[in-house]
Amino acid sequence: MVPRAQSAGLSVQPGELRLANIPVGHRISFHEEYNLPLTIINNGEEEETYAVAAIATSQLGKRVWAEGYDELPDPAWLTIEPKELTVQAHSQGTARMYLTLPDDNRYYNQHWVVSLDIHSLPKPGRMVSLAAYPRFYIETLSKADTKSPPYGILGVRPSVIRLDIAKGARSPLARFRVFNNDKQAHTYEVKIQTGSDRYDVSAGHTWLTAADWITCKPSTLKLGPGKSADVSVFADLRGTKTDDLTGKQEAFLFVRDESGTAFFVRVQLNSAKGS
Repeated sequence: MVPRAQSAGLSVQPGELRLANIPVGHRISFHEEYNLPLTIINNGEEEETYAVAAIATSQLGKRVWAEGYDELPDPAWLTIEPKELTVQAHSQGTARMYLTLPDDNRYYNQHWVVSLDIHSLPKPGRMVSLAAYPRFYIETLSKADTKSPPYGILGVRPSVIRLDIAKGARSPLARFRVFNNDKQAHTYEVKIQTGSDRYDVSAGHTWLTAADWITCKPSTLKLGPGKSADVSVFADLRGTKTDDLTGKQEAFLFVRDESGTAFFVRVQLNSAKGS
């Protein structure tokens, strides 16, 4: 079910949206790709005209979004057509949404957030404007072989790791690289997280049954400005008696610096054939 963003007399669908595997260098139509228009519902007694625009989520408050995401570099990459929509009382109207990410290798392996500002236009004698602020989370395609470091002060490549493993076995090593793109040194901690209500697992996956199945080395990195280093990841089910590894499961590896800047890597465990 797509959530709504609501205020008195106004509701909007989707109220929050999470998109994954978004390619760079393409214009994505939400209507054509996901059958998902922007729906504005006027629950009031009068006709209203609403203005719609993408804004930086920080305009709504400092760090009001989920950890591991950064703001979309340019809110103008998310466009709405039309930019103004008139809706009759107790009715609804729709607009189309488009996302265009520039063709830049740095924009793979990104987790971004952007919001919409939807508000009613002023009317004579009315002091209050109705408003709603849907929030969109965007994850671009994971790619391990980009030529440039990922965009952002903290970059990670790739953003998705897949481990094939049989019950009672240890998986092959996988790696991701952490980039300190800041002008000062940072210390990073790498910790696993599973089973959070604030995040969605990838399609076809469930949350990993036990966090201690995953090991990452090193779990602490100290990187100077412009430096990078690899983190090795593997799953180990040797000695476990559980039969809980079935199908596809997923956990998040969070990379956090001392200032609170964070990124997460999706670690996907696939039960190997014959297991």
